[in-house]
Amino acid sequence: MEDRPILKLNQELIGKIAAGEVVESPASAIKELVENSLDAGATCVTVEIRDGGIAYLRVTDNGRGIRARDVRMAFERHATSKITKSDDLFALHTLGFRGEALASIAAVSKLTLTTKSIHEESGTRAVNEGGEIKGITEAASPQGTTIVARELFYNTPVRLKFLKKPTTEASKVAEVIARLILAHPDVSFRLIHNGKQIYASSGNGDLRSAVFSLYGRETASAMIPVKSEGSVSVNGLVGVGLQARSNRARQTFIVNGRTIRSQVLTQALEDGCRERVTIGHYPICVLNIDMPTNTVDVNVHPNKLEVRFSDEHLVYENVCGAVADSFSVSPLKSAPHMTLTREVPQTTLNPSVVQVIDTQTESGIEQAREQTKTEARQPVIKTINIQINPPKQEESVPKETSTIKETKQKKDNLEQSVEVKKDTKQEKSDNTSNIKIPKESDTLTNILVICTVSSDNSLQNPPDKFSVLSLDSANNKILFTPIPLDISVDIPGIGSKKLSDTYSWGDNTDLLLEAIKSKFDTNITRVIEINTESISEMTEMFNEMGIDMTEEKLLEYLNETKVSKAMAEDIKSIPIFKYPKLISCMKPYIKTNMDTASLIKYGIITYKIVSHG
Repeated sequence: MEDRPILKLNQELIGKIAAGEVVESPASAIKELVENSLDAGATCVTVEIRDGGIAYLRVTDNGRGIRARDVRMAFERHATSKITKSDDLFALHTLGFRGEALASIAAVSKLTLTTKSIHEESGTRAVNEGGEIKGITEAASPQGTTIVARELFYNTPVRLKFLKKPTTEASKVAEVIARLILAHPDVSFRLIHNGKQIYASSGNGDLRSAVFSLYGRETASAMIPVKSEGSVSVNGLVGVGLQARSNRARQTFIVNGRTIRSQVLTQALEDGCRERVTIGHYPICVLNIDMPTNTVDVNVHPNKLEVRFSDEHLVYENVCGAVADSFSVSPLKSAPHMTLTREVPQTTLNPSVVQVIDTQTESGIEQAREQTKTEARQPVIKTINIQINPPKQEESVPKETSTIKETKQKKDNLEQSVEVKKDTKQEKSDNTSNIKIPKESDTLTNILVICTVSSDNSLQNPPDKFSVLSLDSANNKILFTPIPLDISVDIPGIGSKKLSDTYSWGDNTDLLLEAIKSKFDTNITRVIEINTESISEMTEMFNEMGIDMTEEKLLEYLNETKVSKAMAEDIKSIPIFKYPKLISCMKPYIKTNMDTASLIKYGIITYKIVSHG
């Protein structure tokens, strides 16, 4: 590299560089603008986007507005009315504070601002293109502010190139608005995409109503209230049982009005809900944590999603305790036909026999399915204590006999109601004749992919899913062959076991591979294991590398049985030169018997197949 003199960058280039730190996508631009609206005291915010916000985005609010004399200054970088000295950074009462948002958005778009202050009779309109003010004029306007940004990143083609397709960008905007709805139930939000209303919240101040507008009536009504006062107060809603999900996408934490991500809060929530969700599932929540502003640092990252607590242990104890206490106040409603008590009946019964589930409803069927999954995953079934109404005193039948009789009747009713579904499931489990795993060749490679869930009580994580990934480079095809966990296999020296049991019995995966070879007459030597507990870390790793990814999307991809269009687009969007670094970064989050060079090789093969197929 030639020896060049040190020069000061021009303002245009400075603006574009700074904008890249604050505005990464239409979603980040909208987040900053809406937070400004909330800081201005808005009670009604409307967001309209077209083509995912790339072509057009508009944020309208009924806040205090901007005085005409301050409009020009509002476009200056590091100009704000929210802080005046360094000490203010450690006692923030506003969502925004850096004075960069409007300047950054204006630097990479064609922006129009129309505003009217509560202190003035008329409004003001300003036009800014690429960071340059084209004009400021008087204009008619209702109280509040409207900002329209067109052609986002029109003057930064490299950044524009890395944006996803409009539908993906629109979904990211929707995620931002959803979090804001939950964090501010006293504000009415509307989100409109291509003329269609996506979200509309009432703004009545009721958190359950806000949840209803996003997740539906069933989820909203089933969530349990959480309330705890103190130096760290906790208020909100938590959902377990049938509301639990296979990922953490619906865990929302709000600290002093700001939606954030925190491993401390995630751990506190899940420890507070321990034994109330099935293995591989996570509770949902909307938790508001209020604490002194000087005990939390929000000036960690430009996106303001990460915070630091001065006392993490105190925060953990308060959140975990509040969640755990909520269940003693509000009993679970996941099994309405079963009464749980601390009394031990004379006869120990299998919970799969006596738990009566309403199979006439979709929620009941789903509950039955989840129960079956849970029992399949756990080698030892925990006994639950069930109180069954005793017979009347005038009956001469012993209490134990009556209990067994009543239980048998419940069992017969249950078996009758789910007979069809159980037979279908059994038939599906036992029928392996339709499972065909392609034979390996010079152009076809098979890789066994194992998805597992965390287990604190087992040396080996219990499997959640087996599938064979086949890379056929000759025909430019990628095949997924799911293998049922509960198929029966013969283990030498042990006997007949479920395929999932071989994973627990074997040393690493040797016994599992041997069982698959014997059952399906195919020799697979390559294995990748992915634990769902690592999803969050993997997602962060993807995003740090500039690859757009969410936990929910990654989990969906792991559960796919084919390469979907969305998955193919995401694979193709990653430049091939990034694959070596990407796979090297993934190594800590997976278990495999392949070396890094082999993983890179098959990663590139996957990229080429998707690009051509």
